[in-house]
Amino acid sequence: MGHYKNYSQIRKWWYGYRKKTIFNGRIKIITGIRRCGKSYLLFELYKNYLLKNSIVENQIIEIALDDIENSQYRDPFKLNEYIKSKITDDKRYYIFIDEIQFSKSVKNPYIDDGDEKITFVDTLL
Repeated sequence: MGHYKNYSQIRKWWYGYRKKTIFNGRIKIITGIRRCGKSYLLFELYKNYLLKNSIVENQIIEIALDDIENSQYRDPFKLNEYIKSKITDDKRYYIFIDEIQFSKSVKNPYIDDGDEKITFVDTLL
């Protein structure tokens, strides 16, 4: 991202970057130090951009794994089921998962040795 002196420079960079990459079909991962605005970037700026560009609200699936109401979705299989239940047609959906590190590792049901673990990211692949 380079060295920027203020928030407006960061925002300008973000808008330029987003336009180039937002619809390329790849998974976007936002990383950074605690309390630097990652959730705001995702749930406000990114979401508003999608809504302003003809993406309807039900095509955006949002979940924050640090919320107690969503704690059951820390299980990668339940999270996968939840997301699949929200996808109702063949349109492109945008899945926003905040605090993915809360996702648990569970025993991979497809491997017999018991040592192999699976996370939510594995269920996507």
